[in-house]
Amino acid sequence: DERHGNMDIYGYDLSTKKEFQITANVKDQWEPAVYGNIVVWTDERHGNMDIYGYDLSTKKEFQITANVKDQWEPAIYQDWIAWTDNRQENYDIYLYSLVTREETQLTTSQEDQYSPAINGDIITYTDYTGSSEDIIAYNHTKKTVTAVASGPYAQWYPAVYGTTIAWTQEKEDSQIGTLNTDIYMYSLDTSQETRITYDPSDQWAPDVHGDYIVWTDNRDGNLNIYGIILSSGEATPSEPESQKGGTCLGTGLVALAVTLVAIMRYGSCSR
Repeated sequence: DERHGNMDIYGYDLSTKKEFQITANVKDQWEPAVYGNIVVWTDERHGNMDIYGYDLSTKKEFQITANVKDQWEPAIYQDWIAWTDNRQENYDIYLYSLVTREETQLTTSQEDQYSPAINGDIITYTDYTGSSEDIIAYNHTKKTVTAVASGPYAQWYPAVYGTTIAWTQEKEDSQIGTLNTDIYMYSLDTSQETRITYDPSDQWAPDVHGDYIVWTDNRDGNLNIYGIILSSGEATPSEPESQKGGTCLGTGLVALAVTLVAIMRYGSCSR
């Protein structure tokens, strides 16, 4: 929120319908993520980017990283916080336990890893190999790595819920000969990849929760939020060339808070 001339973190209580300010520092705070009573964000109050947190129950702020290099893109699940970190002069993924207050470096490659998402034991992120951007899943309990998606084009913005991972994938449209982005998913249970969208316009920045995948979509000429219900079978069109994948979400489907916020921001879908 830039209402005070810098970027601050605000929250909104859905039960009381009241807005509240979380940060009031004169420097910038952005990239919030929340789980339970804990809000985390990227904070620039010390001249570099650090990860900070705030406990909604105690109304206390706490610093998570204090390294002189930059840490950003925080993600949180239960007592675990993951982020992107460049203290080794490249981008790596780090993990922090709110219980033990211990920090762990998860990736050590000389290439870049960034954009983490976390749910359960799984941390997924983008891995730049030098020639492509791939999607990796890391089980931080078993300490196992799964290659989710790779190829000549880029894969970004992974999201995870349970054993389902969704991401944005760049593809060449054979009909018009240009690159566009689509939504893909992968099941860690079955090791199966599924293409979700086939529309020639761009779809990106997916989120997944339970039986739903939602994403940003510009097929209508403006930014709308589209989504699918995985159990409906809509994620696997029987005739991909004739089905574009996904349903524009209006007031009839607001199962995810992100969907409701997007509808409020961009309005209902127009065809």
